[in-house]
Amino acid sequence: MKGILILILFPLMIFSQSFSFTWDDQQREYFLYTPEFLQEDAPLVFVLHGYTGSGQGWVDKFQSFADEYGFVVCAPSGLLDNYGNTHWNANFSSSITTVDDLGFLSNLALYLQDMYSLDPNKTFSCGFSNGGFMSWSLACNAPDVFKAVASVTGSMSENDWQDCNPSSMVPVMQLSGVDDDIIP
Repeated sequence: MKGILILILFPLMIFSQSFSFTWDDQQREYFLYTPEFLQEDAPLVFVLHGYTGSGQGWVDKFQSFADEYGFVVCAPSGLLDNYGNTHWNANFSSSITTVDDLGFLSNLALYLQDMYSLDPNKTFSCGFSNGGFMSWSLACNAPDVFKAVASVTGSMSENDWQDCNPSSMVPVMQLSGVDDDIIP
């Protein structure tokens, strides 16, 4: 008796890919998803993880939106702070960190805009918790690169709160909970 070959086809799932970008003499990791039928001058959306997190998995949460609305999603990973936790240096005190995340994220955005012919007027950042802090910091310190930001349970660092004076207006969406006992 001849064997029967049964072939089951599953829909092809395309997830983000991991890449590296050298900034400040360090290899920095980021995850990227580019829709198959991306238009020229498409938007670029950064998704920034919370304290102790990484970029891995965040792009996949935005993949269906990227396909539907035609934008590239980038989820970089933060480096270790002085306490040994992955983080974003949202203009914090040097007693916490001296990592140049402002330079890293701004230059990565410019690199991706050039590499994929993305619209420099449509580069945005959203972040959760510490990633929200970093999104605020990008609005304050890099409005020439990041044209709008959104923060979920993040806030502004003390330095940004005191010194934020962007050269141009940056739209911000802030989502906070009244029962959040960590970030008021």
